[in-house]
Amino acid sequence: MPHSPNSATQTSLPLTFFDIFWLIPLNQRLFFYEFPNPQTTLTNTILPKLKHSLSVTLQHYLPLTGNLMWSPDSDKLIVPYSEGYAAHPAVLDGKSIAMFMHSWASICKRGGDSTLTPELTPFYDRTIVNDPSNIEQAYLNG
Repeated sequence: MPHSPNSATQTSLPLTFFDIFWLIPLNQRLFFYEFPNPQTTLTNTILPKLKHSLSVTLQHYLPLTGNLMWSPDSDKLIVPYSEGYAAHPAVLDGKSIAMFMHSWASICKRGGDSTLTPELTPFYDRTIVNDPSNIEQAYLNG
């Protein structure tokens, strides 16, 4: 069963003051690869397998399916979960993108088996981040 942040009923991930620092415009990347096989192999076999395994992998990485927004209940930034894909560094740092890509590759290689090894399982518990100096508010106030 895919892991969900904090509980099965949570539908958003609050950002911490570590994340807020990254709320700046960034470059986007697009990767191109040579595909020496017939196009029918790509469209009939590989793309459906990639699409299915991405769908399964995103069940573990729910914050990647959301957009940044202000919480209607507080002055905190959150990432509500929805359908789609986002890779903003406030949601996904370098280690997390590597974990995500390895998870996706692993799930794709195993034909969609959703089990992840502990080292590829994301950790979303933001309650471990303490902010006794209220740095988050200082960042938000500019």
